Amino acid sequence: MIQTIKTLFKSNRKKILIAIVLLVLVGFLLLKVKTNYKMRADVNEIIDLASVSQINDTTMQHISNMSESYQILPNKILYLSGEQKKGANLCQTDRKGNGLKKIAGNVTSFLEYEGKVYYRLLSKHALYRYDPDNDRKECLLEEGVEWFTVYEGNILIMGEESIKFYNLQKEKTETVVDYYPFGYPFYAERIGDYIILCDNNVHLFSIKEKEDTLLLERWALSFDDITVYENKAYIRMQKYFIKNYDDIIFDDESWNGIWCLDIELYEKDKDNTGFEKLSEKQIEDLLNSGEIPQSSSLYEK
Repeated sequence: MIQTIKTLFKSNRKKILIAIVLLVLVGFLLLKVKTNYKMRADVNEIIDLASVSQINDTTMQHISNMSESYQILPNKILYLSGEQKKGANLCQTDRKGNGLKKIAGNVTSFLEYEGKVYYRLLSKHALYRYDPDNDRKECLLEEGVEWFTVYEGNILIMGEESIKFYNLQKEKTETVVDYYPFGYPFYAERIGDYIILCDNNVHLFSIKEKEDTLLLERWALSFDDITVYENKAYIRMQKYFIKNYDDIIFDDESWNGIWCLDIELYEKDKDNTGFEKLSEKQIEDLLNSGEIPQSSSLYEK
């Protein structure tokens, strides 16, 4: 039997190899078609959003909401296609959906700033910069980038053990603080001169003062993400306890819901932070007001 198979393979080796190559090519083409279809479907939703809401530029909104999957610019749209937390395709198109182009894969967050696109790769935790004028990509930091945004003209980076700036004029990193007061994993966003960060607690880190303040210290808080709009940060959270290693049970309904930090109230009176849980009526009024971007997870029930 084995000898027969060997004989057949030898006599038909060329045909078998051709068949294998064709199958690989067909598989590759099908994957490419599927990816392109997903990229096209994702951008159509963003085009509709920009058209209905008459949005011209979401850069300032995006700087404070780096978990957002798109950035609308006057002449184009940048967006992530795929599951963002697992690494998605960073794509670019014009405002009408023409000239669709994939810039990079395995991306978790990005930002176009002053004509360059900065993005984080999940696989390496690296920070890259893409120049659309010459189609050039370069690695700024090879590892250790957990989160980034822009602050006062430089790239603000939270690493594995420190908080740094990548100075865009000097093209080098500068340490803000060389300690790490936060747990991991975390959600973070910039609000004014602060980073609001959720690990198992809620922190407010002053970028200028280089100080961390615990807004809420309650072990075992679970967070979806953070939405920042103007001077307020909104966080959806739940409190849980671990029954055993397999069961996580959400309890204490008084904690579950959407919480709001008013940064202006905080700066006026740091003992009265303005960090409070919103009532169902407040949430309904907030979402109906149109103040919160439609992409926010706050709309999710």
